[in-house]
Amino acid sequence: MFRSVDMSYLQVLLPSAVAEEFADKMARREKSEQMQFTDLNEHFQPFQRKYTVDIIKIQDIERQVKAMEDLLDSYGVTRDTEIRGDDLKNKDRVTDTSRIVEAIGKEIGDAYTKLTEQASVEQGLKKQYLEQEALVEVLSGLDSFLLDQRELVQERLGSGPYGVDRESLPLIQSADRDADQRDVGFKYFAGVVT
Repeated sequence: MFRSVDMSYLQVLLPSAVAEEFADKMARREKSEQMQFTDLNEHFQPFQRKYTVDIIKIQDIERQVKAMEDLLDSYGVTRDTEIRGDDLKNKDRVTDTSRIVEAIGKEIGDAYTKLTEQASVEQGLKKQYLEQEALVEVLSGLDSFLLDQRELVQERLGSGPYGVDRESLPLIQSADRDADQRDVGFKYFAGVVT
């Protein structure tokens, strides 16, 4: 770190009951960016530190928030998630941080679950829509082909040994048939036209 002025090293010994409050007050001061804190417990292992469990929970919450942001970005949803220093300075400090982390974790977890479920449903509906759209296009193409080739189809079907008449052919439009009566549903349709 580069410094433009000389710094003084000051060691403050506080009872643990007020240490958090003191650090919070010092960080909220107007010239707090001119301070640097030194960790006197750097020899502790991560699992020995008091806030390790909360930090792990916060990292999991952060992962969920990042996934939610990515999902919202993929749908083009705008949002304001920027946190500024003034936002934190103007907010009162809470004393029960573990309870707050639990509450925020539950709220974010519920929102994450709902959002991923909605995205999954939307993707499923989009897939079904595209499949239905493709089927409609195939049927539309078949209908226009049959309309163009009506005489040929009638000639081939009508002159065969079965003597099929026009009224028994559901795909061939008849002048006296209503358009609503032409609706035919197919699960699979295949054939060879020569």
